[in-house]
Amino acid sequence: MQRSPDGKFSDDDQSPATRTGSSGILDVTQFLSESERETAQYRSVASAPLYRSINTLQIGSAAQGADPALLPVPRQAAGWKAEQYAAPSVPLPKHKGHMGQLLPGLDAPPGAGKPALGNLAPGLDAPPGARFKFHGPKDMPTEDVNPMFNSKEGQGLPKLKVPYARNTSVVSTADGKAILSGFGELLETLPDCDFTIKTRNYKCAGDFFWQERLCKFMVQLFRTPEEHMHPNATLIEFQRRSGDVFAFQHIYRFLVDGLAARDLVQFSATDMDRAMLPRPMQALAMPAFGDEDEDDEICGEECGYLDFSKDESVVQNLVQMCRSIYLEPRREATAVLARGSRSKKNARILCATPQIAPVMIQILHEVNDLQVTRNTALILTNMIRCATEIRQTGLKSKMVKTMCDVFSRWSGVSKGSKLVSVQIGAALKLVAEKSGRGARFTKDQKVLSYLKQVATTSPISEAKALADQVYRMIQER
Repeated sequence: MQRSPDGKFSDDDQSPATRTGSSGILDVTQFLSESERETAQYRSVASAPLYRSINTLQIGSAAQGADPALLPVPRQAAGWKAEQYAAPSVPLPKHKGHMGQLLPGLDAPPGAGKPALGNLAPGLDAPPGARFKFHGPKDMPTEDVNPMFNSKEGQGLPKLKVPYARNTSVVSTADGKAILSGFGELLETLPDCDFTIKTRNYKCAGDFFWQERLCKFMVQLFRTPEEHMHPNATLIEFQRRSGDVFAFQHIYRFLVDGLAARDLVQFSATDMDRAMLPRPMQALAMPAFGDEDEDDEICGEECGYLDFSKDESVVQNLVQMCRSIYLEPRREATAVLARGSRSKKNARILCATPQIAPVMIQILHEVNDLQVTRNTALILTNMIRCATEIRQTGLKSKMVKTMCDVFSRWSGVSKGSKLVSVQIGAALKLVAEKSGRGARFTKDQKVLSYLKQVATTSPISEAKALADQVYRMIQER
């Protein structure tokens, strides 16, 4: 081995052509064993020519790792179809949306994460938009797929599957239709309750206000299995879907006590003793206060300890809470104001509170919450009822127009709620009764169109009747 002037080492017995080849590329096979060298000859890559003519120039080659689908079709293979050399077309996946396309407040694309029908727990409805098309007897759903499919009329109760709310469930030996009928009779006696009974699904769902606080509940009936402590009986499960826990306990215990009095409930779901059934909640004794002008007006249990005359800043602070940008302070403030306004003494204090009417109308117009809207309408109703003239409440023509607009929205034209629409309709009826003949809203065509729309298209019969009464009263003026 000799060292060249440039500092590189080379063997004496090899010429430059032998070491590097005629093309100037080092032959690496000389460093391999004889067996490996023989195999490497089949894997060697021929060196590309240094110069090519423009007629023979091709961008990319198979030897350089190019995709064969990008090579031109050879002309000598005229008998073959050109489609054999085309790259297979792979359609791009269609996404409903990714995280960068989400609307504010959403954390998943629309339609993502919908539960399968077979994965639903007992007592849950099918996911929104779910459809099932039957093609024959083999596609008919069974109880093992989803018990709710087997709960149609004539097919009996769905079988109970765990888990379920044991602490708020009772057991009955009566027929399921008789139990649902008892639910209807009991719920009809509650003034602040809106419910729907589905005999097809053996369910009862509704909204209930207790002390001006909302609770959404649902009741589901199931058939108990053989291994249950009460086999082949009817289990009644009460669920609080959202809202106040005390309101839920109130209606849960009220319904169980009423059903037990009708001999439609016999046992608790966790005990064999009939005496373990929940009893109604006992109301705490509240200090009563009388009205200064009317000695016979006592507001104890109805209004509790809410006496706005003891502290003038209470009402002002509650009105300030109603201006909050958050929903929970508005719910709490409107609940306290609505609870206290049931007393005429408190209602007169509210009428004298500055800026309360504009704040209530603004909440009524902007906040699309069932509890806030219903309580706000109740506050306005109690204020109008205690006033001798409508101007004492501070309502103006534009405010009455807004009330009619909200009445139209909540009466079933766009979305329906019996509790909200009836409360706003009652307030509008009082406005029409206490307004003079020259009131500006009586000549507003927009007000008349809202009332006429409710009177003709509302699916809520009570709201429809109120709208018709108010419309006729305005027309007669």
